[in-house]
Amino acid sequence: IIGEEYSATESSVLQWSFITWLHLNGIMPTTSYDEVPGGCPSDMRQTPIIVSNHISFIDGFVLTALFGAPKVVARKGTKAMPIIGSFVEEMGVIEVDRADPASRAETKRAIEEHVANWRAGQQPLLLFPEGITSNGDSITEFKVGAFLPGAPVRPVVLCYTGSWHPANVNFRTSGDGELQLTDDAEWCEQFLGHLLHTMRIQVLAPYEPSSAEKADPQLYATNVQI
Repeated sequence: IIGEEYSATESSVLQWSFITWLHLNGIMPTTSYDEVPGGCPSDMRQTPIIVSNHISFIDGFVLTALFGAPKVVARKGTKAMPIIGSFVEEMGVIEVDRADPASRAETKRAIEEHVANWRAGQQPLLLFPEGITSNGDSITEFKVGAFLPGAPVRPVVLCYTGSWHPANVNFRTSGDGELQLTDDAEWCEQFLGHLLHTMRIQVLAPYEPSSAEKADPQLYATNVQI
């Protein structure tokens, strides 16, 4: 499945469209890379998997644009979202329904298949091991799916620094301190109503799991999160 979609995601036209989409929507990321002994820090094809914290609907698009359109796993319903759904279709995103055991099992199989077939220099798979979006204040516990194959991963940490925080939460605090429910439509209205969205992205060096971490995916996930 993953290999069949690479011809689309590797298209220079598609990658250009991602960059254009970022600029047109005022998304201005600043990216820094940790040193990689014996390698190029900005080369994102050194590991089969990229893992990142997850704050907003737009995380995947930003990282896709910056990292040359890696394959992405996202929650079910992403393809139906306003504004960004059409891009998701072009990317060939793998959707996972966390409430469906069969969907979770299929996603794990796709991850393992990708790692087994991956070779250095090929496109990585971008995963958000939290499994949900957070408020950006902290990182929630990593799920083990990305770490089951025991392969090296490239950790990425992102945070938003603009006047409006695009974290996808289902509530907001009113002026008088009361919690009010929100929805995707309100998020889109706020996103379009702000001209500039700044963010910082820190790309860490590839993480090579130890023998103990390869044998224990939960230990591996915990150590990468820390």
